[in-house]
Amino acid sequence: MQKKNQLFDDLAKLTKGYVSILGEFKDELEHFVSSKFKKLVIDMKLVNRDDFEVVQEMLAEIRKEQKRIAKRLSDLEAKLKKNKFRR
Repeated sequence: MQKKNQLFDDLAKLTKGYVSILGEFKDELEHFVSSKFKKLVIDMKLVNRDDFEVVQEMLAEIRKEQKRIAKRLSDLEAKLKKNKFRR
């Protein structure tokens, strides 16, 4: 009976050791994957969401200004054409 108890104690210790090793392996794997993912993001030159939204707003303002300028140019061209025919 004592041999069985010793066997179970040894198995419990061995299992605890494996669980500890697996926990360390999990931590190392998470760190490895995280660092590789960060490197991939940096290498791809991705921007964060805040920067993207700021540039998107700037682009919307530029498009509005472009439309105003195009309208103004069109009006000036029409006015110029009108004045040429009056002469």
